[in-house]
Amino acid sequence: MKYFLTIAASDTSGGAGIQQDLKVAQYYGFWGLSVITAITVQDFEQVYCVQSVDLNMLEAQIAQLFKTFNPDCIKIGLIPNSQMLDLIAFYLKKTNAFVVLDPVLKSSSGFDFVDKDYISILKSILLKNISILTPNSYEFGLLNDKVYEEYAMALQDAKLFVKRYKCAIYLKGGHFIDKQIKEAYISHDNFQELSYERNKWVYSHGTGCAFSSALAINSIIHSDIKKVLHESHRYVQDFYEALNI
Repeated sequence: MKYFLTIAASDTSGGAGIQQDLKVAQYYGFWGLSVITAITVQDFEQVYCVQSVDLNMLEAQIAQLFKTFNPDCIKIGLIPNSQMLDLIAFYLKKTNAFVVLDPVLKSSSGFDFVDKDYISILKSILLKNISILTPNSYEFGLLNDKVYEEYAMALQDAKLFVKRYKCAIYLKGGHFIDKQIKEAYISHDNFQELSYERNKWVYSHGTGCAFSSALAINSIIHSDIKKVLHESHRYVQDFYEALNI
């Protein structure tokens, strides 16, 4: 049995967060484990409320799971405050799991999740303990204190970011203004660039969660990063096309 652990928030609509991540795990035949960081009230259009779990409860969840299971891969989604970032980084030091961090810093409906110390702690502590960071243009801009509208500008800074920090980056392209979606995987020894036509999906809630979870799982299944990226995109494409028929 392969174990997939999601550390993220609960989504009442079932389209993102913990609920979406566990759908991906089930599809690939992984046993889904979960640590809930927050309870959210949302639908397919908007996040209305976010309530963080107690820090002691968060630690109890992680400590017990790590005591009982040995996760093969971990996907991290919404971490609603900097104290949680610090705690999660501490426990990640105790595992050899492949870790994907999808830095949910602000919802598409405008709900802001970041406190004043968040970015500095994420960069100084958490990034040392993850395998791949998967930011969109807005999230990568917050990490670099810049605003990115075009893919090419962000790509250059992403290459510099990887040189500075231990983790690889998958730069997601859906929020750039370019007509075609352009994305890139960048590590210290590998560079893969991808391009796609924009999808005109009516329903697209949770695409980032689905992709980052698929990326974590496929990194365990496949050794070739090209295959990992291709299969992760295929999953998202097939899942949302089926919903948008």
